[in-house]
Amino acid sequence: MRHNRKTTMITVALICCLVLAAVGLYLNTKPQDERIHVPDHRSSISSVQEPVEEDHGPENAAFYQKIFTDNQAVNPDYKGNVFFESNLINQPFVQALDNSYYLRRNWQTLEYDEAGANFMDYECTVDSSNIIIYGHYAYSSFDPSRKLRFTPLARLVQQENYEANKTVYLLLENEIREYVICSVYYADLVESDGVYYTQVEEQYNLSSFSQEYFNTYHDRVRSKQLYETGEDFSWEDRLLTLQTCVENRPDQREIIVCRQVNTWPITDRCDFAVRDMTDSERAG
Repeated sequence: MRHNRKTTMITVALICCLVLAAVGLYLNTKPQDERIHVPDHRSSISSVQEPVEEDHGPENAAFYQKIFTDNQAVNPDYKGNVFFESNLINQPFVQALDNSYYLRRNWQTLEYDEAGANFMDYECTVDSSNIIIYGHYAYSSFDPSRKLRFTPLARLVQQENYEANKTVYLLLENEIREYVICSVYYADLVESDGVYYTQVEEQYNLSSFSQEYFNTYHDRVRSKQLYETGEDFSWEDRLLTLQTCVENRPDQREIIVCRQVNTWPITDRCDFAVRDMTDSERAG
């Protein structure tokens, strides 16, 4: 893996800071300290379109192919669905030429949407060794259902919710990939002129890592993880990183690091079941 010391200056909307309503756009300038600017995905405005949740349905190739084909027909930027075996999240994600385009844009209508869309980092491909997907976090006043975008990921900061939610899938054009969550932690960001950056030793939003840098990053993640999952990840693994914001902490992001453990071509039958969460699980 390579260490791509990127900086992606993108729209930062400090919406959880209560006093801000404007969205600022910051694009693609690399600071001299080589930290990486990361998106702020919180929402506090009171009206927004609810997410469209696809029905998991039967576990067969035709079903998953139809999901992908139908969604890509709506928007060619559609890259797949991220979904949990527990149904904690089951949502589409897109990709644009930069990380600002879908921050406040509905992926279906392309109109302004405060909740934006889940999106894959613009430097990633589906074959990257680390796929990064960003999604908004919403306050309960904005999203009483607590289901909007990546808001449900907040449940994973509690260890008692790990076991039931540790398996994550990506539906891609030609395959379904299975991941297991290895670490859940809070990344501490550095603020400069209202823009938040990753720390040099904690650049989780790289599409690949040099082996030397990976060792630094891995040790940092392991030292900061909120609890022991019993799972670990290595430089050779293919990773999935999910990012969302932390309530009342604009200087932090919740990061979930997942390791790929299996893959199925969607021309074959996919022999796994996706169950619905119970009301008690959702209430958590």
